[in-house]
Amino acid sequence: MPRYSSAIEEARRRREWCEEMQRKLRKEADDLEPVIAALLAEEQHFARLDDEENTRALTPEHRHNTIDTVNPAISSNALRSQARMADEVKKHRLVAALEKKGLTFADVADHLEKKLGRKFPRSTVQSWPKPKGDQYGRGIPADAANELRAWLGVPLSAWARVIPG
Repeated sequence: MPRYSSAIEEARRRREWCEEMQRKLRKEADDLEPVIAALLAEEQHFARLDDEENTRALTPEHRHNTIDTVNPAISSNALRSQARMADEVKKHRLVAALEKKGLTFADVADHLEKKLGRKFPRSTVQSWPKPKGDQYGRGIPADAANELRAWLGVPLSAWARVIPG
């Protein structure tokens, strides 16, 4: 019987050691909890700052230190699209008219579709004010140019290329 009692005693000692280690680990975890919470809060703060900085870098206000009212909608796609708009395009009479009336290129595309009975994608309309020689610039159809002259007051001379027909 002494053999079993020594094994039982050894198991009891090991259990007590495990319970003591468990208490120590719980105490360490409790001590580390505020540190972990502070680090997580700091990480979230930096992530928020990074998001704000990345978004701000896309806005025309940040790039040119002006307020641009052409597209007050703050979707990330709109910000990226505006941020890529070259300075020559921003000076175009169509863009100035859009800014003055608070319209977007999509609004122009919708208006032209209603008036002319043909669909113009927003990306096509957005390419019309690009300067001559721009690889993404497209010519504006004459009927669309005339409609924009009547609707927004954009003269035919403002367009780099007018396509007849």
